[in-house]
Amino acid sequence: MPFQTSGSLRRSKRLTLPSQRSAYGSRSFNILPTELFDDVCAYLEPVDVLNLGCVNRRLASLTTSHSRIWRILYKNAGLPAIPTTAANIVSHKQVFSLISRVGCSRCPTKTKQVNWRLLQRVCVKCTQLSEVQLWNKEFFEWVEEMKNFEAARVKERLNEIEEIKGQRHWDILRRFGAMNPPISEDILDECEGFERVCEPPVPITDRIFANIKRLLAPQIRSVRVQETWTEWYIQLHTIAMEGIPKSWNGYMSMDVPSIDYSENVAGKDLNFIRWCRHEFLADLDTYQWSDAFPAFNVDKYLEEARRVLRAPYEKYVEAERDILNRMPHLKTILDDFKDNDCDLEDLQDIFWNVDEKCQAEKFEQLIQSEVLFSRLEELFHPNIFQTLPAVEIHLLGGTQWFYQNLDAFDYKFDSWNGDVMKASFLAWQDTIAIRITTVYRHITAKCSPKLFDTNLLDNQIAQLMGPYEWHYLSDLDPRAVLTVRGFLENITRLTNIHEGYPDYHGMRKKVAEIQSLLTEPAATFNEAKLFAESSLYFNRKCYFHTIGLGLIVEKFYVSKGLDFTTGFDLDDAGVIERREWQNKVDERLEAIAEALNKNYMLVIPPAFSARLKSVVNGSFCGQESDYVMAKALLMDVLPSNTLFGVDKCLKVHEDFLNGMANKMLENPRYQEIYFPVFESLWMADVRNR
Repeated sequence: MPFQTSGSLRRSKRLTLPSQRSAYGSRSFNILPTELFDDVCAYLEPVDVLNLGCVNRRLASLTTSHSRIWRILYKNAGLPAIPTTAANIVSHKQVFSLISRVGCSRCPTKTKQVNWRLLQRVCVKCTQLSEVQLWNKEFFEWVEEMKNFEAARVKERLNEIEEIKGQRHWDILRRFGAMNPPISEDILDECEGFERVCEPPVPITDRIFANIKRLLAPQIRSVRVQETWTEWYIQLHTIAMEGIPKSWNGYMSMDVPSIDYSENVAGKDLNFIRWCRHEFLADLDTYQWSDAFPAFNVDKYLEEARRVLRAPYEKYVEAERDILNRMPHLKTILDDFKDNDCDLEDLQDIFWNVDEKCQAEKFEQLIQSEVLFSRLEELFHPNIFQTLPAVEIHLLGGTQWFYQNLDAFDYKFDSWNGDVMKASFLAWQDTIAIRITTVYRHITAKCSPKLFDTNLLDNQIAQLMGPYEWHYLSDLDPRAVLTVRGFLENITRLTNIHEGYPDYHGMRKKVAEIQSLLTEPAATFNEAKLFAESSLYFNRKCYFHTIGLGLIVEKFYVSKGLDFTTGFDLDDAGVIERREWQNKVDERLEAIAEALNKNYMLVIPPAFSARLKSVVNGSFCGQESDYVMAKALLMDVLPSNTLFGVDKCLKVHEDFLNGMANKMLENPRYQEIYFPVFESLWMADVRNR
């Protein structure tokens, strides 16, 4: 046989010409009647007929928009009828084309969204650029019907998809459940990929299920192994802990699978669980995901489990026995530990996590803390006291009373009597109340009647009759007592102490000092010092309330011997003298500011003089150390200081005055003004170098 080239071989294989094949196909459709062709197409989907019309000219002529086939398909689809008045606007074929095709008619964007008013598929962007043509009313009614139909069709399709998914989910569960051993739904739910394989809306076939098994097999094995070794350990733990209260192993059911980050499993117990997990996983290593796992051999691990797991409880029993042998009166407290979950957790934490050498000591410290709390709770509401880091009772004199009766709270002695201690505390409160009333009585007797508030209402006076200390003061004028009590109210408070700010005189510290004197034990109580400190505090409160012109004027009243015993009233000459006193201080402070300005390397802001007066007068907020230095400067500039000298003051108070000037110049407002000066000084310094 002669050799053939590729060209001759290709020519020999061409048995029928393309024109002949197309002609043959065309002749077959020419023979087929149009009515029969329409009947055949009625069994097709509209999108298939649309695609069929794109094959050749003959099929395109049979599927024109005027073809009867579109009316048949439109009726079969149940679409809203096109109104007669809109027949020249839209055709049945156009409706199917809009529904079946994909892609924006104005840009390359893929979209299925149909704008029925425009009779086009348009994306969101093109919709905003399109103009709606004005058609007739029937057309717009049909447009709304089409929108509703399309929405209903989408909803129906979504429901179909959900039904298919639900059936697929159930079929997967049924097929896994029919395996030997069966794979339960609980196991599948723990698999990370289970939800993903249930998502596709495709019915399950044997081939699809085989792929699902191949995908989920590693995850199913991991879940089965996890559940198996957990069940084995719980079984081992239950047998090993027989005879021990469940409260010591109640964590097992939930925390064993999460031992790597559990806060409830103890250190030694945790190490044993990890060891068991390692051994159990080795026993299961050769088994596949669908194999039946072996039965658990508990005897292999039981002896070691009993040794490790029972040790904390046995240590606790031994420590409890030792405590009761030495202090049998604590039996009630120890029994309460077993009934209180929080106390039991603290107890277990000691014998699970604390070093064995320190367990007995920590246990006794816990008992001591519990005894202390229970005894304090018998006397006070838990909100009134605290035991950590140190005992504090938030009542005036409460903490001092506790430390005076510390032996009564010692857990080692069975001498506690709650009624006796209540009576002791009430007696102590009565003692403090008597001391307070003696302060009121002392100051009331010395106070000038001019300072008593004569505008008190009857209901305010009636309220005075309620407090406990009133029966010690009932012989005094209630208006005088109310005035004194109002100025001294802070000395009876432990919280909500309100003093003027800035606290130039350290009034809060003064309150603490007075309270310390009030709560001194009887053996060291100093009534004279209490009266002196209370009188000083009361005098300053009276001055702030009555005059309130600052420290400069206060020093004037002190120089005149005017205080709460005399009142603060001045005649006309006294007012003039007070003004001259204040002007003299202002002059001396201005002289100091001018002298500082001459000696300072920069020009001090004009506001420095006013700031200096404010600080010295006690009206400027600052640190307590600033108050001390300001007070010293004030004493030097008072008119009563006949040895005043500007240069002397500058030398003595140089650091304080320079510090004030520097702080003012650090203010951004002043930096904008004086920055050029700083820069020129710096440049001059550079040139001098």
